[in-house]
Amino acid sequence: MATSANEKANLLRGSPESAEAEKAEGHICPREASESQGGWEKEEEGNLPGGREDKSFPQGGDVRQLWVQQREGEGDGSREGFTESAQSDAQWSTHKGEKCHQCPDCGKSFNRSSTLSAHLRIHTGERPYICPDCGRGFTQLAHLTQHRGTHSGEEPYHCADCGKGFGVSSRLVAHQRSHTGERPYKCPECGKSFRVSSVLVVHQRIHSGERPYKCTDCGKSFNVSSNLIKHQRIHTGQKPYKCTECERSFNESSALIAHQRLHKGERPYKCPDCGKSFNVSSNLLEHQGTHRGQKPYKCPECGKGFARSAHLSQHSRTHTGERPYKCAECGKGFAVRSHLAQHCRVHTGERPYKCADCGKGFTARSSLTTHCRTHTGERPYECPECGKSFNQNSHLAQHWRTHSGERPYHCPDCGRSFGDSSALIKHQRIHLQKKPC
Repeated sequence: MATSANEKANLLRGSPESAEAEKAEGHICPREASESQGGWEKEEEGNLPGGREDKSFPQGGDVRQLWVQQREGEGDGSREGFTESAQSDAQWSTHKGEKCHQCPDCGKSFNRSSTLSAHLRIHTGERPYICPDCGRGFTQLAHLTQHRGTHSGEEPYHCADCGKGFGVSSRLVAHQRSHTGERPYKCPECGKSFRVSSVLVVHQRIHSGERPYKCTDCGKSFNVSSNLIKHQRIHTGQKPYKCTECERSFNESSALIAHQRLHKGERPYKCPDCGKSFNVSSNLLEHQGTHRGQKPYKCPECGKGFARSAHLSQHSRTHTGERPYKCAECGKGFAVRSHLAQHCRVHTGERPYKCADCGKGFTARSSLTTHCRTHTGERPYECPECGKSFNQNSHLAQHWRTHSGERPYHCPDCGRSFGDSSALIKHQRIHLQKKPC
Protein backbone atom coordinates (compact mmCIF):
# COMPACT_ATOMS: atom_id res chain seq x y z
CA MET A 1 0.00 0.00 0.00
CA ALA A 2 1.35 3.46 -0.92
CA THR A 3 2.16 5.93 1.81
CA SER A 4 1.03 9.55 1.43
CA ALA A 5 3.41 12.52 1.67
CA ASN A 6 1.67 13.62 4.91
CA GLU A 7 2.19 10.23 6.54
CA LYS A 8 5.90 10.27 5.59
CA ALA A 9 6.22 13.75 7.03
CA ASN A 10 4.65 12.55 10.27
CA LEU A 11 7.14 9.69 10.48
CA LEU A 12 9.98 12.15 10.00
CA ARG A 13 8.67 14.43 12.73
CA GLY A 14 8.02 11.54 15.11
CA SER A 15 4.59 12.99 15.98
CA PRO A 16 1.62 11.08 17.50
CA GLU A 17 0.08 10.95 14.02
CA SER A 18 3.09 8.90 12.93
CA ALA A 19 1.93 6.12 15.23
CA GLU A 20 -1.48 6.09 13.54
CA ALA A 21 0.25 6.03 10.14
CA GLU A 22 2.29 3.03 11.27
CA LYS A 23 -0.87 1.23 12.43
CA ALA A 24 -2.67 2.00 9.16
CA GLU A 25 0.23 0.68 7.08
CA GLY A 26 0.76 -2.42 9.20
CA HIS A 27 4.18 -1.23 10.36
CA ILE A 28 3.34 -1.11 14.05
CA CYS A 29 5.34 -3.34 16.35
CA PRO A 30 3.25 -6.34 17.52
CA ARG A 31 4.21 -5.54 21.12
CA GLU A 32 2.98 -1.96 20.73
CA ALA A 33 -0.27 -3.24 19.21
CA SER A 34 -0.87 -5.57 22.17
CA GLU A 35 -0.20 -2.71 24.57
CA SER A 36 -2.73 -0.40 22.92
CA GLN A 37 -5.36 -3.16 22.94
CA GLY A 38 -5.37 -3.66 26.68
CA GLY A 39 -2.45 -3.83 28.97
CA TRP A 40 1.22 -4.65 29.19
CA GLU A 41 2.82 -8.07 28.81
CA LYS A 42 4.61 -8.07 32.17
CA GLU A 43 6.82 -10.54 33.95
CA GLU A 44 4.69 -9.92 37.04
CA GLU A 45 1.44 -7.99 37.39
CA GLY A 46 2.20 -4.33 37.95
CA ASN A 47 5.91 -4.64 37.17
CA LEU A 48 8.08 -3.79 34.17
CA PRO A 49 10.66 -6.23 32.77
CA GLY A 50 13.50 -6.71 35.23
CA GLY A 51 11.16 -6.52 38.24
CA ARG A 52 10.85 -2.70 38.17
CA GLU A 53 7.60 -1.39 39.61
CA ASP A 54 5.38 0.31 37.02
CA LYS A 55 4.52 3.70 38.53
CA SER A 56 4.08 5.52 35.26
CA PHE A 57 1.06 4.11 33.46
CA PRO A 58 -2.57 3.43 34.37
CA GLN A 59 -3.76 -0.17 34.22
CA GLY A 60 -4.53 -1.07 30.61
CA GLY A 61 -3.46 2.37 29.43
CA ASP A 62 -2.24 3.29 25.94
CA VAL A 63 1.40 4.44 25.90
CA ARG A 64 0.82 6.76 22.95
CA GLN A 65 -2.33 8.20 24.56
CA LEU A 66 -0.34 9.09 27.68
CA TRP A 67 2.36 10.65 25.45
CA VAL A 68 -0.32 12.82 23.81
CA GLN A 69 -1.81 13.73 27.20
CA GLN A 70 1.51 14.89 28.54
CA ARG A 71 2.19 16.88 25.37
CA GLU A 72 -1.22 18.58 25.70
CA GLY A 73 -0.99 19.04 29.49
CA GLU A 74 -3.79 16.58 30.33
CA GLY A 75 -1.62 14.36 32.57
CA ASP A 76 0.24 15.25 35.72
CA GLY A 77 2.86 17.19 33.75
CA SER A 78 5.60 14.65 34.41
CA ARG A 79 7.71 13.44 31.46
CA GLU A 80 9.15 10.59 33.53
CA GLY A 81 6.54 8.12 32.29
CA PHE A 82 7.22 8.91 28.63
CA THR A 83 10.98 8.67 29.03
CA GLU A 84 10.78 5.37 30.86
CA SER A 85 8.32 3.88 28.36
CA ALA A 86 10.47 4.94 25.42
CA GLN A 87 13.52 3.33 26.99
CA SER A 88 11.59 0.15 27.83
CA ASP A 89 10.15 -0.07 24.31
CA ALA A 90 13.63 0.34 22.81
CA GLN A 91 15.12 -2.20 25.23
CA TRP A 92 12.43 -4.80 24.49
CA SER A 93 12.70 -4.56 20.70
CA THR A 94 16.52 -4.46 20.77
CA HIS A 95 16.70 -7.38 23.20
CA LYS A 96 14.33 -9.54 21.17
CA GLY A 97 15.97 -8.54 17.85
CA GLU A 98 12.61 -7.28 16.57
CA LYS A 99 12.59 -4.84 13.65
CA CYS A 100 9.02 -3.62 13.71
CA HIS A 101 9.42 -0.32 11.86
CA GLN A 102 9.52 -0.78 8.09
CA CYS A 103 10.43 1.79 5.44
CA PRO A 104 7.53 2.19 2.97
CA ASP A 105 9.96 3.07 0.15
CA CYS A 106 12.52 0.25 0.22
CA GLY A 107 11.16 -2.20 2.79
CA LYS A 108 14.16 -1.98 5.12
CA SER A 109 13.21 -2.60 8.77
CA PHE A 110 14.39 -0.99 12.00
CA ASN A 111 13.93 -1.70 15.70
CA ARG A 112 13.27 1.96 16.55
CA SER A 113 10.92 4.49 14.96
CA SER A 114 13.57 7.21 15.39
CA THR A 115 16.01 5.17 13.28
CA LEU A 116 13.33 4.77 10.61
CA SER A 117 12.74 8.54 10.69
CA ALA A 118 16.46 9.17 10.10
CA HIS A 119 16.53 6.53 7.33
CA LEU A 120 13.57 8.11 5.50
CA ARG A 121 15.65 11.24 4.96
CA ILE A 122 17.81 9.25 2.53
CA HIS A 123 14.75 8.95 0.28
CA THR A 124 13.43 12.49 0.79
CA GLY A 125 16.87 14.14 0.61
CA GLU A 126 16.12 16.09 3.78
CA ARG A 127 19.23 17.17 5.75
CA PRO A 128 17.88 19.29 8.61
CA TYR A 129 21.12 19.50 10.64
CA ILE A 130 23.31 22.20 9.06
CA CYS A 131 26.96 22.86 9.93
CA PRO A 132 27.35 26.57 10.80
CA ASP A 133 30.99 26.49 9.65
CA CYS A 134 30.68 25.13 6.10
CA GLY A 135 26.94 24.80 5.45
CA ARG A 136 27.02 21.02 4.97
CA GLY A 137 23.77 19.26 5.91
CA PHE A 138 23.24 15.98 7.76
CA THR A 139 20.34 13.59 8.29
CA GLN A 140 21.22 13.02 11.95
CA LEU A 141 22.35 15.32 14.75
CA ALA A 142 25.04 12.82 15.80
CA HIS A 143 26.58 13.02 12.32
CA LEU A 144 26.69 16.83 12.51
CA THR A 145 28.35 16.68 15.95
CA GLN A 146 30.93 14.24 14.59
CA HIS A 147 31.56 16.41 11.49
CA ARG A 148 32.11 19.61 13.49
CA GLY A 149 35.18 18.04 15.06
CA THR A 150 36.89 18.27 11.63
CA HIS A 151 36.69 22.08 11.84
CA SER A 152 37.79 22.42 15.47
CA GLY A 153 40.58 19.86 15.16
CA GLU A 154 39.72 18.53 18.65
CA GLU A 155 40.76 14.91 19.26
CA PRO A 156 39.80 14.11 22.87
CA TYR A 157 39.78 10.31 22.42
CA HIS A 158 43.25 8.73 22.32
CA CYS A 159 44.31 5.15 21.62
CA ALA A 160 46.13 3.60 24.59
CA ASP A 161 48.24 1.46 22.24
CA CYS A 162 49.58 4.00 19.73
CA GLY A 163 48.41 7.40 21.03
CA LYS A 164 46.45 8.30 17.89
CA GLY A 165 43.68 10.84 18.58
CA PHE A 166 40.05 10.85 17.40
CA GLY A 167 37.26 13.40 17.49
CA VAL A 168 34.59 10.75 18.06
CA SER A 169 34.65 7.84 20.52
CA SER A 170 33.13 5.40 18.00
CA ARG A 171 36.10 5.94 15.68
CA LEU A 172 38.47 5.15 18.52
CA VAL A 173 36.58 1.88 19.18
CA ALA A 174 36.81 0.97 15.48
CA HIS A 175 40.51 1.93 15.39
CA GLN A 176 41.33 -0.24 18.41
CA ARG A 177 40.23 -3.27 16.39
CA SER A 178 43.22 -2.63 14.12
CA HIS A 179 45.39 -3.54 17.13
CA THR A 180 43.30 -6.51 18.30
CA GLY A 181 42.56 -7.80 14.79
CA GLU A 182 38.88 -8.08 15.69
CA ARG A 183 36.49 -8.02 12.69
CA PRO A 184 33.05 -8.74 14.12
CA TYR A 185 30.96 -7.80 11.06
CA LYS A 186 30.86 -10.61 8.48
CA CYS A 187 29.34 -10.55 4.98
CA PRO A 188 26.87 -13.46 4.57
CA GLU A 189 27.52 -13.51 0.79
CA CYS A 190 31.31 -13.89 0.60
CA GLY A 191 32.43 -14.25 4.22
CA LYS A 192 34.59 -11.12 4.22
CA SER A 193 34.82 -9.49 7.67
CA PHE A 194 34.97 -5.84 8.71
CA ARG A 195 35.86 -3.83 11.79
CA VAL A 196 32.98 -1.36 11.32
CA SER A 197 29.32 -2.22 10.62
CA SER A 198 28.86 0.71 8.21
CA VAL A 199 31.69 -0.62 6.03
CA LEU A 200 29.89 -3.99 5.84
CA VAL A 201 26.69 -2.22 4.73
CA VAL A 202 28.59 -0.43 1.95
CA HIS A 203 30.38 -3.67 0.97
CA GLN A 204 27.07 -5.54 0.62
CA ARG A 205 26.04 -3.05 -2.07
CA ILE A 206 28.79 -4.57 -4.26
CA HIS A 207 26.80 -7.83 -4.22
CA SER A 208 23.39 -6.17 -4.63
CA GLY A 209 24.53 -3.52 -7.12
CA GLU A 210 22.61 -0.93 -5.08
CA ARG A 211 23.62 2.72 -5.61
CA PRO A 212 21.03 4.67 -3.63
CA TYR A 213 22.73 8.08 -3.68
CA LYS A 214 22.08 9.93 -6.96
CA CYS A 215 23.47 13.30 -8.09
CA THR A 216 20.62 15.64 -9.05
CA ASP A 217 22.92 17.58 -11.42
CA CYS A 218 24.29 14.81 -13.66
CA GLY A 219 22.46 11.65 -12.57
CA LYS A 220 25.58 9.76 -11.48
CA SER A 221 24.87 7.28 -8.65
CA PHE A 222 26.97 6.25 -5.66
CA ASN A 223 26.85 3.45 -3.10
CA VAL A 224 28.05 5.75 -0.28
CA SER A 225 26.51 9.12 0.63
CA SER A 226 29.93 10.63 1.39
CA ASN A 227 31.04 9.91 -2.20
CA LEU A 228 27.97 11.75 -3.51
CA ILE A 229 28.73 14.74 -1.26
CA LYS A 230 32.35 14.84 -2.51
CA HIS A 231 31.17 14.49 -6.11
CA GLN A 232 28.67 17.35 -5.80
CA ARG A 233 31.53 19.70 -4.93
CA ILE A 234 32.69 19.27 -8.55
CA HIS A 235 29.47 21.01 -9.60
CA THR A 236 29.44 23.64 -6.83
CA GLY A 237 33.21 24.27 -6.63
CA GLN A 238 32.86 24.16 -2.85
CA LYS A 239 36.08 23.68 -0.85
CA PRO A 240 34.96 23.82 2.80
CA TYR A 241 38.16 22.53 4.42
CA LYS A 242 40.58 25.44 4.85
CA CYS A 243 44.16 25.28 6.11
CA THR A 244 44.72 27.70 9.00
CA GLU A 245 48.44 27.98 8.14
CA CYS A 246 48.30 29.03 4.48
CA GLU A 247 44.58 29.57 3.71
CA ARG A 248 44.60 26.85 1.02
CA SER A 249 41.21 25.11 0.70
CA PHE A 250 40.24 21.51 -0.03
CA ASN A 251 37.04 19.69 -0.96
CA GLU A 252 37.84 16.69 1.29
CA SER A 253 38.84 16.62 4.96
CA SER A 254 41.36 13.83 4.26
CA ALA A 255 43.15 16.08 1.74
CA LEU A 256 43.36 18.85 4.37
CA ILE A 257 44.77 16.44 6.99
CA ALA A 258 47.45 15.23 4.53
CA HIS A 259 48.26 18.85 3.57
CA GLN A 260 48.63 19.95 7.20
CA ARG A 261 51.36 17.36 7.65
CA LEU A 262 53.48 19.40 5.22
CA HIS A 263 53.44 22.33 7.66
CA LYS A 264 54.14 20.11 10.66
CA GLY A 265 56.81 18.11 8.83
CA GLU A 266 54.89 15.01 9.86
CA ARG A 267 55.47 11.91 7.70
CA PRO A 268 53.97 9.00 9.66
CA TYR A 269 54.13 6.37 6.89
CA LYS A 270 57.66 4.91 6.65
CA CYS A 271 59.00 2.46 4.06
CA PRO A 272 60.51 -0.59 5.81
CA ASP A 273 62.89 -1.17 2.88
CA CYS A 274 64.63 2.22 2.53
CA GLY A 275 63.30 4.32 5.42
CA LYS A 276 61.69 6.95 3.18
CA SER A 277 58.66 8.55 4.85
CA PHE A 278 55.36 9.81 3.43
CA ASN A 279 52.50 11.98 4.65
CA VAL A 280 49.85 9.83 2.90
CA SER A 281 49.56 6.04 3.18
CA SER A 282 48.66 5.63 -0.52
CA ASN A 283 51.98 7.27 -1.47
CA LEU A 284 53.84 4.72 0.66
CA LEU A 285 52.00 1.81 -0.99
CA GLU A 286 52.86 3.10 -4.47
CA HIS A 287 56.47 3.76 -3.42
CA GLN A 288 56.88 0.19 -2.14
CA GLY A 289 56.15 -0.99 -5.67
CA THR A 290 59.47 0.60 -6.76
CA HIS A 291 61.36 -1.85 -4.51
CA ARG A 292 59.45 -4.81 -5.91
CA GLY A 293 60.00 -3.51 -9.44
CA GLN A 294 56.25 -3.12 -9.96
CA LYS A 295 55.26 -0.56 -12.59
CA PRO A 296 51.60 -1.31 -13.29
CA TYR A 297 50.76 2.04 -14.93
CA LYS A 298 51.81 1.88 -18.61
CA CYS A 299 51.92 4.79 -21.05
CA PRO A 300 49.78 3.95 -24.14
CA GLU A 301 52.07 6.09 -26.33
CA CYS A 302 55.53 4.70 -25.53
CA GLY A 303 54.88 1.78 -23.18
CA LYS A 304 56.93 3.22 -20.32
CA GLY A 305 55.81 1.91 -16.93
CA PHE A 306 55.28 3.83 -13.70
CA ALA A 307 54.81 2.79 -10.09
CA ARG A 308 52.29 5.59 -9.48
CA SER A 309 49.28 6.70 -11.53
CA ALA A 310 50.12 10.36 -10.81
CA HIS A 311 53.54 9.88 -12.42
CA LEU A 312 51.91 8.40 -15.54
CA SER A 313 49.59 11.44 -15.76
CA GLN A 314 52.61 13.75 -15.52
CA HIS A 315 54.56 11.72 -18.09
CA SER A 316 51.62 11.74 -20.55
CA ARG A 317 51.99 15.51 -20.79
CA THR A 318 55.44 15.04 -22.38
CA HIS A 319 53.59 13.51 -25.35
CA THR A 320 50.72 16.00 -25.47
CA GLY A 321 52.84 19.06 -24.61
CA GLU A 322 50.18 20.08 -22.11
CA ARG A 323 51.38 22.50 -19.41
CA PRO A 324 48.21 23.39 -17.49
CA TYR A 325 49.87 25.10 -14.51
CA LYS A 326 50.79 28.71 -15.41
CA CYS A 327 52.89 31.14 -13.39
CA ALA A 328 50.94 34.35 -12.67
CA GLU A 329 54.19 36.39 -12.70
CA CYS A 330 55.89 35.34 -15.94
CA GLY A 331 53.38 33.07 -17.67
CA LYS A 332 55.68 30.03 -17.74
CA GLY A 333 53.75 26.76 -17.88
CA PHE A 334 54.36 23.51 -16.02
CA ALA A 335 53.13 19.96 -16.42
CA VAL A 336 53.17 19.34 -12.66
CA ARG A 337 51.51 21.54 -10.00
CA SER A 338 54.35 21.10 -7.50
CA HIS A 339 56.85 22.32 -10.12
CA LEU A 340 54.83 25.55 -10.47
CA ALA A 341 54.80 26.04 -6.68
CA GLN A 342 58.57 25.49 -6.63
CA HIS A 343 59.09 27.91 -9.57
CA CYS A 344 57.03 30.67 -7.89
CA ARG A 345 59.64 30.76 -5.12
CA VAL A 346 62.14 32.04 -7.71
CA HIS A 347 60.03 35.22 -7.86
CA THR A 348 59.36 35.47 -4.12
CA GLY A 349 62.83 34.38 -2.99
CA GLU A 350 61.18 32.05 -0.50
CA ARG A 351 63.22 29.03 0.67
CA PRO A 352 60.96 27.46 3.29
CA TYR A 353 62.82 24.17 3.71
CA LYS A 354 65.83 24.69 6.03
CA CYS A 355 68.56 22.20 6.85
CA ALA A 356 68.72 21.61 10.62
CA ASP A 357 72.48 20.94 10.43
CA CYS A 358 73.82 23.87 8.38
CA GLY A 359 70.82 26.20 7.94
CA LYS A 360 70.88 26.11 4.12
CA GLY A 361 67.46 26.83 2.59
CA PHE A 362 65.74 25.09 -0.32
CA THR A 363 62.72 25.80 -2.51
CA ALA A 364 61.61 22.14 -2.54
CA ARG A 365 61.35 19.56 0.24
CA SER A 366 62.87 16.89 -2.01
CA SER A 367 65.98 19.07 -2.45
CA LEU A 368 66.32 19.37 1.34
CA THR A 369 65.90 15.59 1.77
CA THR A 370 68.66 14.94 -0.78
CA HIS A 371 70.92 17.59 0.80
CA CYS A 372 70.51 16.11 4.30
CA ARG A 373 72.07 12.88 3.04
CA THR A 374 75.36 14.76 2.54
CA HIS A 375 75.44 15.15 6.34
CA THR A 376 74.24 11.64 7.23
CA GLY A 377 76.03 9.77 4.44
CA GLU A 378 72.80 7.89 3.77
CA ARG A 379 72.57 6.14 0.36
CA PRO A 380 69.20 4.37 0.37
CA TYR A 381 69.03 3.51 -3.35
CA GLU A 382 71.02 0.34 -4.07
CA CYS A 383 71.62 -1.23 -7.48
CA PRO A 384 70.32 -4.83 -7.46
CA GLU A 385 72.88 -5.78 -10.12
CA CYS A 386 76.19 -4.61 -8.58
CA GLY A 387 75.25 -3.35 -5.10
CA LYS A 388 76.40 0.24 -5.68
CA SER A 389 74.41 2.77 -3.60
CA PHE A 390 73.15 6.28 -4.36
CA ASN A 391 71.64 9.14 -2.39
CA GLN A 392 69.11 9.94 -5.13
CA ASN A 393 66.70 7.69 -6.98
CA SER A 394 67.45 9.51 -10.26
CA HIS A 395 71.16 8.68 -9.88
CA LEU A 396 70.30 5.00 -9.46
CA ALA A 397 68.06 5.14 -12.55
CA GLN A 398 70.89 6.73 -14.54
CA HIS A 399 73.39 4.14 -13.26
CA TRP A 400 71.04 1.25 -14.05
CA ARG A 401 71.27 2.10 -17.75
CA THR A 402 74.94 1.07 -17.71
CA HIS A 403 73.68 -2.46 -17.00
CA SER A 404 70.56 -2.43 -19.19
CA GLY A 405 72.12 -0.58 -22.13
CA GLU A 406 69.02 1.63 -22.36
CA ARG A 407 69.59 4.99 -24.11
CA PRO A 408 66.26 6.86 -23.98
CA TYR A 409 67.56 10.34 -24.95
CA HIS A 410 67.79 10.80 -28.74
CA CYS A 411 69.38 13.66 -30.66
CA PRO A 412 66.86 15.07 -33.19
CA ASP A 413 69.70 16.21 -35.48
CA CYS A 414 71.72 13.01 -35.93
CA GLY A 415 69.72 10.32 -34.12
CA ARG A 416 72.47 9.44 -31.66
CA SER A 417 71.22 8.08 -28.30
CA PHE A 418 72.35 8.71 -24.73
CA GLY A 419 71.82 7.16 -21.32
CA ASP A 420 71.19 10.46 -19.51
CA SER A 421 69.77 13.85 -20.47
CA SER A 422 72.89 15.84 -19.49
CA ALA A 423 74.99 13.87 -22.02
CA LEU A 424 72.44 14.67 -24.75
CA ILE A 425 72.52 18.41 -23.90
CA LYS A 426 76.34 18.42 -24.05
CA HIS A 427 76.22 16.59 -27.41
CA GLN A 428 73.70 19.04 -28.92
CA ARG A 429 76.18 21.90 -28.41
CA ILE A 430 78.31 20.29 -31.16
CA HIS A 431 75.46 20.80 -33.64
CA LEU A 432 74.86 24.38 -32.45
CA GLN A 433 78.54 25.24 -33.05
CA LYS A 434 78.42 23.81 -36.57
CA LYS A 435 75.28 25.76 -37.58
CA PRO A 436 75.96 29.06 -39.41
CA CYS A 437 74.88 32.26 -37.67
